[in-house]
Amino acid sequence: MNSVYIVAKYTFIELFKSKITYASLILGIFVVLISYIASEFTYGSAEIVALDVGLGVLSIFSLLIAFFIGTSLISSEIENRTIYMVLSRPISREKYFLGKSLGLLTILLLNVSIIFIFSIIIYLFIGGSLTGLVFHSFIFILVEAAVMLLLIIAFSLMANKTITIIMAITMYASAHTIPELLQARFILENKKLVTLLEVIKSFLPSLDMFNIKNYVLYEQALSSSYLLKAYAHGVVWIGMLLFLNFLLIRKVEFK
Repeated sequence: MNSVYIVAKYTFIELFKSKITYASLILGIFVVLISYIASEFTYGSAEIVALDVGLGVLSIFSLLIAFFIGTSLISSEIENRTIYMVLSRPISREKYFLGKSLGLLTILLLNVSIIFIFSIIIYLFIGGSLTGLVFHSFIFILVEAAVMLLLIIAFSLMANKTITIIMAITMYASAHTIPELLQARFILENKKLVTLLEVIKSFLPSLDMFNIKNYVLYEQALSSSYLLKAYAHGVVWIGMLLFLNFLLIRKVEFK
């Protein structure tokens, strides 16, 4: 496993040098300023506004990071021709990919954590109080970003950057909108359409399960069974996508 650690370490260092973390720090300060300004012009609960802004920015930024680093995992290695040097050494493709994935997930965790910490600081400063759901929301945002990251990597192993981005956006949008469509009355009246959407949904991760922001903002309770189900769903999808990427990395031809 030493080779996996080395690949993960240098992947993390390379991405850290790419100024992503500096962007996270700047965005974190931006979140503090925007949250504070928004709370000052609010006639309701200022802390809810601050937390809403923080979690919203956190969710968007985590996905942007996943898109950025996911699409460049293999393409940048091929463009710089470093992948040929790595694979010419006694390291399997599977270990190489596992190391790269761990490095990417670590940099994702670091940057998401930075934004979360800034969001919590301004939330507590304005008068908010921490609950367990706040931390569950943070973890769910991270899990969703991890699932999207591994999906994007899978697409990047099969297609170019443009097609990868289109497929990833389509997958993300479908995973969030189909569950809502299945609750619409005009959809439920069409049994064939419901069946089609149910089939499509079965092949997609249930990303809507990770969106618990409304429960966090309005202090609504979530059952332990729901949380366990959501965590299990995330773990299963991350495991399946890692396995899929292992299979793809064996077959892909680097040109």
